[in-house]
Amino acid sequence: MDQLLGVLRDLLENCLLAETTDWQVGSELKEAIKAIPDTDLRKKAASILETFANRNRFASFLDPNGTSMNMSVAAVALANRDHAALDVIVTEVPPPYPEGRAEITSVTRFNSSQFASNRSRSARGITLHGGEFLAGQFFQEHFSRLLLVVEKFEIWDYAIGKYGFGGDYYPNLKWWIGFLSQADSDVELTIHTVGNQQSAIQRCLDLLCQDTCVRPMAEIHDKLPHERYLVTNAFTFDIGRGIDLIDPNTGMNRDIRIALSPPWRKR
Repeated sequence: MDQLLGVLRDLLENCLLAETTDWQVGSELKEAIKAIPDTDLRKKAASILETFANRNRFASFLDPNGTSMNMSVAAVALANRDHAALDVIVTEVPPPYPEGRAEITSVTRFNSSQFASNRSRSARGITLHGGEFLAGQFFQEHFSRLLLVVEKFEIWDYAIGKYGFGGDYYPNLKWWIGFLSQADSDVELTIHTVGNQQSAIQRCLDLLCQDTCVRPMAEIHDKLPHERYLVTNAFTFDIGRGIDLIDPNTGMNRDIRIALSPPWRKR
């Protein structure tokens, strides 16, 4: 049980939990936690599970269709092993396992898995040299999982209002909105900045978001920090350059560092 709690704490740092489309995982976890005889461990496990829920970390995409009603969620996950959004299955179900792309590990061997190594590196932040990804590839690689759980995106970037709305910001907004437009349902995009260009920014956002699922808003503040953030209810990222992540001359990423940040709002 201590090992399981350690795995859940690791996953809470920077991961989503795959959920079935009929929400079996959450209910099964709740029942498992209720059955823990040790009061202290039960409270710790319940607190972690509640945090996953409060941070919107359950991504409902595992398909239970074609499985029997009494099949465990572990078996449902194994049946979905080829799903593009599923990276690892942490299970105590013994082998043999079906062929597929997702890695499979037990709780006790999780820390030696390839996924655990990749997760740990990602949690420390990602540094990219300019020209590694085309714009679409960049957003797909580093932010696409957010579309599974997030309906409201906020970009806090003082520079777009302070230094003028032209230049590199317009094409970068097109790439951001192109990425958000891939969501299966409506999403909100709020740009937080400084200056006196709220109307100009809002008009541009409205134009770019026509005929998309993106609902934009521009908010002006008297002062913002130099750091620039992407804020969602699931994760907050320090995105360094803010909106301006792609070089319009090449259509490829600039030198970028993306790192997790504590939840942040302007006070």
